[in-house]
Amino acid sequence: MNLYHYRPLADEIYRVPILIVMATTNRGYILDMVPGQSFIEFLLKRGYDVYMLDWSAPKPEEKSLAWRTTSSTSSPNPSAACRRIPASRMSP
Repeated sequence: MNLYHYRPLADEIYRVPILIVMATTNRGYILDMVPGQSFIEFLLKRGYDVYMLDWSAPKPEEKSLAWRTTSSTSSPNPSAACRRIPASRMSP
């Protein structure tokens, strides 16, 4: 899995970041394909700090893993990444 961090494009940044967790069958780029029509761009221009968790395609050796095993042993920890944002970057 991949955790992407998109930094806000506005001067005022919202205190709480947004974490988007994609379905395992979808890829994250679907939300950020066309400039001017991108959901990610929309959020960034409004001052949101956006994280997106994108599940990568399973490798052949992972075909027998159960969902419980995959979700509990995978890294990165997206919630922890969102909590590490410095308070100095946030607006009140």
